[in-house]
Amino acid sequence: MLWILAWVLLGGVGVAGYYAGAIRSAFTFAGLLLAALLCVPLASVAKPILPWFDIKHPLLIGLLAPIIVWIFIVLVVRSAGEGVHRQIHTFYKYKATDEERLRWERLIQRLGLCLGLLNGTVYLFALSVLIYVLGYSAVQLATPGQDPAALKIITQLADNLKQTRLDKAIGSYVPSAKVYYDAADIAGIVYQNPLVQSRLASYPVFLALMEKPEFKVLSTNVAFQEFWLKRPPIRELVNHALVKPLVQNPDYYVSVLQMLGGDLTDLRQYIETGRSAKYDDIRILGRWDFNLERSYKLTRRSRPTMTPLERALVRRTLETSMFNAALTGLLDNRVLLQTTTTNNTLRVVQGSWKDTGGGTYLLTLSEEGKKREMEASVEASKLTIVSEGLTLIFEK
Repeated sequence: MLWILAWVLLGGVGVAGYYAGAIRSAFTFAGLLLAALLCVPLASVAKPILPWFDIKHPLLIGLLAPIIVWIFIVLVVRSAGEGVHRQIHTFYKYKATDEERLRWERLIQRLGLCLGLLNGTVYLFALSVLIYVLGYSAVQLATPGQDPAALKIITQLADNLKQTRLDKAIGSYVPSAKVYYDAADIAGIVYQNPLVQSRLASYPVFLALMEKPEFKVLSTNVAFQEFWLKRPPIRELVNHALVKPLVQNPDYYVSVLQMLGGDLTDLRQYIETGRSAKYDDIRILGRWDFNLERSYKLTRRSRPTMTPLERALVRRTLETSMFNAALTGLLDNRVLLQTTTTNNTLRVVQGSWKDTGGGTYLLTLSEEGKKREMEASVEASKLTIVSEGLTLIFEK
């Protein structure tokens, strides 16, 4: 498909150059080169204009702005070429001899054909760059046999780029937007491996975000999880009732990028390996689920002289006050202790954590105006809190 497109493009633009003439074709070539150099630096000029045309999503704006600037520069330079061509054409038509005019027309037509082929090559390279950029994401989000026609064409053209080795020729011209390629890798990994979403939700930057109802429902809705595990086409997934509002809201996109500091490399590595170079040293970060049996056993071991009545009281205390408990350590030094009350309602106690060194932390929880301080220690995937004679074990 790519070779067919290349021959049609070169042939069409070459013929157009023959009839347009050398002057207009030369100006077009200059405009193409100038546009290629300036479309990315001047994209910031076009970005504020696009929302006037109801294009508001930052991802779409970032893709369209350089293209619009590229087209604008080419059209401006071609218009200048049209003016120069008219002046010279008028001279040869009215002031030169017929022989001089015929020689001039033959010259600019033949040179126009050569320059047209050159312009066609530039157009082919520009189109290949666009195919490469779009295809990088499309290939990772493809579901063979289920994709819409547009996605099939892009993935096939992207595959043709590799088969023809044209991707090597355009390699130095492809925009090096690392954020885009990291985002595409992340989207591809999560889409193709739905179970990885739990690792995405546990990334320290997203811990507070995942407490919001619109994100939390994604992991708790059984029907949605079953739908995702069936590997639906990407179009059906993004149009799902739970996902569509998140995808279409540009505020989420902007806030996530701000939270990540514009750097997605660490997030991609975390999804791939479960390790974070940025946050692994802050051991308390993450969601820790309460382990009732281990907590009870360690509490008994630490208090060997307890009577049977005291042991029963300890177990009852753990079962009631720590039922379905989870402790979440957040990046902003906040800590959340979530439990479920007897009437099955969620109870959240907020507090803060302070690093005291060596994997130990001082937790301060505030409830009903009262503050309670506890010491916590983290070892591998276990968090231990000793408070009021109880040993509380949380695990990841």
